[in-house]
Amino acid sequence: MSYKFICIEGNIGVGKTTLVKKLAKHIGATSFFEEFDENPWLPLFYQQPKETALAVELSFLTDRCKQLIQIQRERNSKIIVSDYCLDKCLLFAQANLTEEDFETYKKLYNRISATIKKPDLVIVLHTSVEALANNIKTRGRVYEQAIQTTYLEKLNKVYAQFFSEEKEYVVLNINCTTIDVKNYDSIFNEVVSFLKINHRHRLSQMTQIRIQSEKSAQSAGNKNKTVSDMKKVKALETCSWPKGDELMIAYHDEEWGTPVHDDKKHFEFLVLDTFQAGLSWKTILHRREHFRKAFANFDANKVAKFTEKDVENLLQNEGIIRNKLKVRGTIKNAQLFLQVQKEHGSFNEYIWQFTNGKTIVNKRKHMQEIPAFSKESDAMSKALKKLGFTFVGSTICYAYMQAAGMVNDHLVTCHRYEHCC
Repeated sequence: MSYKFICIEGNIGVGKTTLVKKLAKHIGATSFFEEFDENPWLPLFYQQPKETALAVELSFLTDRCKQLIQIQRERNSKIIVSDYCLDKCLLFAQANLTEEDFETYKKLYNRISATIKKPDLVIVLHTSVEALANNIKTRGRVYEQAIQTTYLEKLNKVYAQFFSEEKEYVVLNINCTTIDVKNYDSIFNEVVSFLKINHRHRLSQMTQIRIQSEKSAQSAGNKNKTVSDMKKVKALETCSWPKGDELMIAYHDEEWGTPVHDDKKHFEFLVLDTFQAGLSWKTILHRREHFRKAFANFDANKVAKFTEKDVENLLQNEGIIRNKLKVRGTIKNAQLFLQVQKEHGSFNEYIWQFTNGKTIVNKRKHMQEIPAFSKESDAMSKALKKLGFTFVGSTICYAYMQAAGMVNDHLVTCHRYEHCC
C-alpha cells in the first residue's frame, strides 16, 4: 500500500464513515473513527452555537489529539484509515469561532499539532448542501436535525478553500455530488483505482477528481463524464528508479535524500555503498538486514576490530555479497572512519564540508538530467582516497551524497522534493 496513514475528510453527512469502512476492509487496514459522541457540548452546540462554540471546539481538539496519539503508535506497523485528520479542528474552529476566539484557539492548536504526525494522504469528499441535508435526515441522529442548511453551506465553502491550498500531505479532492451515500461503490472503485495507478507515486500535493452519477450525466445532456468514462488524472513525473519494488519505494519515500547527520547512519551508507560498487542498489537494499547483522549493526568500532576469522565467516555468509576485496575494504574503511572521527570530532563534520555544510538543491525535471557524479563528488572521492579509503570512486561518492541528503536529486515534481530541501 502506498500510504500508511489515510484520512477521509468532508462536511457533515458526506459519507466519510462509509468510505473508511469499505477502504479499510479492502486494503486490510485498521480503521479509526472520530468519537464525536464523547463531546458533551455537541448536542447543545446546534441549539446555541455562539454560546458553546469555543467549548465544543476545545473538547474536539483534546479528544482528537488523544486518539491521534494512539494512531501514531500504531502507524509504523499498520496501515491506518481514519474518518478525520487533525486539520479538521482548525477548519471547524475557523467556521465556528469569533475572530478573537479563533486567534486564541489557533495558538493552542499550533502548539499541539506540532507534536502530531501528518497523514500521508487526505481524501476530501465534496457534495451539495441538498445531498448533505438529505443524508443527515436519513441517518437520524437527533441532535443533528437542528443543523441549518446555511451552516452546511458555510462549511462547504470552508472545506473547498482549505483543501484547495498546498498542504504538508497529499490531498485528493473528490466531487461526489449526486452520488448516494448508501451506494458508494463508484467513489470507492475510483479511489482504489487511483491508489493503484499512483502506487507510491504520490501526486504533487493536489489532485482533483470529479465523479458524477450516470443519472446526473444524462440529465446534464452528457456534458459531464460518467464514472465509467471519467478521465483518469495523470500523475506528474516522479522519481522512477524504484520501479514498483516495495522496498525500493519505501527507501525512496522514507530515506533517500533526507539529510543525514548521525555518524552511525553515515557508516551504514559507507558500508552499503562499498558493496554496491559495480552492482545495483536494489541488490544491496534487499540484503541490507543481512549486512546489518553481518557487520555488527553497522557499529564502526566493532567492525574496525574484525579479525581474519571474521573475514572467513563473512565470506561464507550467503546473505551478503561475498567479495573478499569489499569485505577487507569495509574493515579498513571502518578503521579510517574512526580516525576521521578523532581528527574532526565526527565523520559528519568532515563529510559535509564537500557541500559547504548544506544540501545542494537541484531542480531536475526528468530522470535523465541526474548525473552519475559531480565536481563535489570528485573532490570527496579524491580526499577519501588520499586518506586510504577504498571503493570511494566519484560515482559511489555521488550515490552516497544523494542517499545522505547532501544533494537533493528528487525531481521537482516528486512528493519528496520539498521535504529534502
